[in-house]
Amino acid sequence: MRKFFYAINKSACGPDCRWQICPQRYLTRLRKINGLQSIRPLFGDVVYVSPPSDSTPRNGDLIILYAENSSDLDAMIAARDNFDGLKKILVMADSAGVNGDKYHMLAPRFITQVERNIDELEAVIQKMNGYVQ
Repeated sequence: MRKFFYAINKSACGPDCRWQICPQRYLTRLRKINGLQSIRPLFGDVVYVSPPSDSTPRNGDLIILYAENSSDLDAMIAARDNFDGLKKILVMADSAGVNGDKYHMLAPRFITQVERNIDELEAVIQKMNGYVQ
């Protein structure tokens, strides 16, 4: 199973930001997790080329969807067909104004917020990989 990280924007802040609220810095933090060193980043539009290349997700791959806010979540929901067949994890940076039912429209296997302990996310990823340390 290959692993991907998707965010609409590559960076959301300046050099003095916290890693939790910047997609690029969150990705860097994820790469410190066992099994995610080679996670492949995807930024911008969620249009994938067909047929899938080595740098695009295929059926059964894991994708971590990082939504900065409700607008990002809405855009991901609108493009949810692009994520069909993928094992999805949703990470919300700012959940203000988001109806809880919206999260499930993407059918993620796990939903978390950036303020939560990243160890929980690591445990879920390891379990999805088929092992727990």
